[in-house]
Amino acid sequence: MRPTLSEPVLRHGLIRLPFWHDHLLFEGRERGLLAALLCLLLAGPLCADLVATSISTDGSVMLKTCGSDENGSFVSRVLSRDESMVSRTAGDESGLDEELTVRSSGPTLFSGYADALLSTSGIKTICALLDTPHETKGSAEAYASGIILGGEYTSSQTIGPGLSGMTAVNGTGLLVLGSGAEGNRTLRAAGFVSGNMSVQDMVKYGVKI
Repeated sequence: MRPTLSEPVLRHGLIRLPFWHDHLLFEGRERGLLAALLCLLLAGPLCADLVATSISTDGSVMLKTCGSDENGSFVSRVLSRDESMVSRTAGDESGLDEELTVRSSGPTLFSGYADALLSTSGIKTICALLDTPHETKGSAEAYASGIILGGEYTSSQTIGPGLSGMTAVNGTGLLVLGSGAEGNRTLRAAGFVSGNMSVQDMVKYGVKI
């Protein structure tokens, strides 16, 4: 008698499950594999790097932060003495970014530099009846350095794509700052400030305002 689909088959003393059981097992494994792959694809873009630091001291503090990716790079350094409060956040959730704030009753020495690649897309007209995609590339940079005696120093920068940042200084001392972009258009700025100052400088290159 030929076994039915619901009966196991005996071969050499072993029970062999019918072919339809193997098919269902394969489908179950395939579904599990697809579910795991979907979870990895969904979780991948959510991963990001983050560094967060908060310091309060009556001695001295020195911090350095740097980072780079395919869009550009940045580096910042700060050295402060006496009573100081320092807050720093750096990561790459939406491009490389850093925020740094220093409040001190003593001297604070600081420096920061950032550069980024610029890329703009548009339409280039070759003749009256022919338009082709056109992409121009360039670079941008921003820097600030100085020393203040008492007061507050704040800086922020975001890279990718384009460059945006802000420098704010309130105190007495010296400050050198500048920025610029080069490509199909060129724009540069630089400055020097000394004495009892209140300065805020913001830059945006290759970023919508």
